[in-house]
Amino acid sequence: MGSIDYTLDYDRVRAHRRVAAEHEYDVARVQLYGVGVGLGFEHQNQRQLAFLRDDSPEVLPTFATVAAWDVQFLLELGIDWSKLIHASQSVEIITPLPSAARLTADVSIEAAYDKPDRNSTIFVVKTELRACDSGTALAVLRSVSLARDFRVAGAPVGKPTRLASPPGREPDITVTLPTSTQVALVYRLLGGRSLIHFDPVVAKAQGFDGPIMHGLSAFGHACHATLRGVCDYDVSRMQGFAADFSTPIYPGETLETRLWKTAAGVHFETYALPRDVKVLANGFAPISPR
Repeated sequence: MGSIDYTLDYDRVRAHRRVAAEHEYDVARVQLYGVGVGLGFEHQNQRQLAFLRDDSPEVLPTFATVAAWDVQFLLELGIDWSKLIHASQSVEIITPLPSAARLTADVSIEAAYDKPDRNSTIFVVKTELRACDSGTALAVLRSVSLARDFRVAGAPVGKPTRLASPPGREPDITVTLPTSTQVALVYRLLGGRSLIHFDPVVAKAQGFDGPIMHGLSAFGHACHATLRGVCDYDVSRMQGFAADFSTPIYPGETLETRLWKTAAGVHFETYALPRDVKVLANGFAPISPR
């Protein structure tokens, strides 16, 4: 058996970080995100329009994923973007995000796991968001990604702790949301400029029937559905949001989110219709009482 061509060593990977990187967003970005996750599709629904108004719009908890979007962080290690697969995402809300803010982001690699059977590495990236002026902690994000054909010398073999599966019973609530055929074109304006979401030729060359939705757009749609189904759009009750990405989604498909209520919060799964294919798995959102 030949020697393995490791790309980097574990110590160098763990040392890769950003400290107090400054970001800024305004009301227009919050509104764009809202449109990108299906808010306003029911254009006379006042609860949805509250996220799109000009005067202090409501902010979805999952907006934290684009408040300080840094697509270059992992790529700076030498990873090929076309071989990087976003597998899971979580958001913990500490203080509700304002409708406009200057903030800092501390970004670090919390863990890296060797996957020798797939010639790959799993990365867990942690991002801590704080308000620039006050230093108030706003949110903690963790993203799990698989880098194919990329190995880290000294990384332990293993995987992150899995998210819990939903209860083995019928869901308590089902929420169905349509998606626009333009949803990927809108969402890419937030920073996800990969051509797989835009160019049919590129998407088909990678084995898809056409451009696909961003995984984080599906994540936001599921947050929208959960807020609608359980919280009547009251964002103050949602303390976090997490899910695994299962299958790509095509713009224009209908998303059905199945919700299981428990004492701790809500488990969920999201399916693309009419294919009835699971696109988000093992979802969970801690929900505070009314």
